[in-house]
Amino acid sequence: MKIALDMRARPRSGVGNYSRNLLNKLSVIFPNNETISVSDEIIISRRKYSGIISRIKRLWWEQISLPKFLLQNKVDILHNPMNYGLSIRKVCKSVVTIHDVIPLVFKEIYLERYIERAYYHMAMQIALRRSDAIITDSVFSRDEIIKYLFVPKERIRVIYLACGEEFKPTSDPLLQMIPATKFGLKRPFILTMGGNEPRKNVARLNNVFRRLSDRLGIDLAVIGGSWRGTELNPNSQGSDNIFHLGSVDQQDLIALYNMAELFVFPSLYEGFGLPVLEAMACGTPVAASNTSSIPEVAGDAAVLFNPLDEEDMFKTILSIMESSEIRAKLKLKGLERSKMFTWENVLSQTMVVYQEVLS
Repeated sequence: MKIALDMRARPRSGVGNYSRNLLNKLSVIFPNNETISVSDEIIISRRKYSGIISRIKRLWWEQISLPKFLLQNKVDILHNPMNYGLSIRKVCKSVVTIHDVIPLVFKEIYLERYIERAYYHMAMQIALRRSDAIITDSVFSRDEIIKYLFVPKERIRVIYLACGEEFKPTSDPLLQMIPATKFGLKRPFILTMGGNEPRKNVARLNNVFRRLSDRLGIDLAVIGGSWRGTELNPNSQGSDNIFHLGSVDQQDLIALYNMAELFVFPSLYEGFGLPVLEAMACGTPVAASNTSSIPEVAGDAAVLFNPLDEEDMFKTILSIMESSEIRAKLKLKGLERSKMFTWENVLSQTMVVYQEVLS
């Protein structure tokens, strides 16, 4: 079969990595099939008028240019890995991966403008009606899709994500030097991810860390920058022990995971929570939220806390940081847990969905 993969997700995002792995690996594991990429290369603006124009251009591409491309290239299946983006005109079979329903859970944050709400609802409804199968990343996300989008359970396939094989413990001295030489992390550090995106809940971790730093003599490294142009948490501005690293490339990310004393993921809501798995695969102890899909992914290989309770977060992190024995156990459990999530499983199960759709 010929499979077209929609590659419009941001390259360094979780969805971008997922899309790229499907594109590059499906035809390697299943050589009788061909994968090709499709993209409109349109950047969606959040400015009032340019945002409307960019969304109109995107709709035109989805509804006019995309079907024409699929017909000309005799595509059997279009797979959109980024929640929506299908055309009303159905010229081949189609699959959509809905990773989460975050914009519906946090409407006031993610769909604050009318044009954003209208576009999201329209695009999602087209995807639901025109897709022959829906894939999602966790049982939690499946249940949320049923709850918010009223999709019958039998239409949804749960296929757990995996991180790349490059996420692993390293003894490479050059990689181990990156946190200190490139980011100035010369002391032991705790690693987190999310910048100042509200649902990532890093602001509460910043509050907790002020108490931890005095007690433990440790730094905090935050991956991710300003979200939608908002200011970084004022509680961390000017602090000499909180390092905002911004977006980092994959090699740097692996080095940071490996050299961190602990990875803390205080997110309020995740469709899967891939950073938890990446940290575990690198042999990094993990403390994470007890919400949404995170317990499903972490199993018993992480210590979980209530992300809304700063005292619980403080006690959890402190207990791990004060015990080398706990960290050693979490490292071993995490490495074993991460082996359960492989790209071979992702690709094999995805191919089963394709075959079901074509049959």
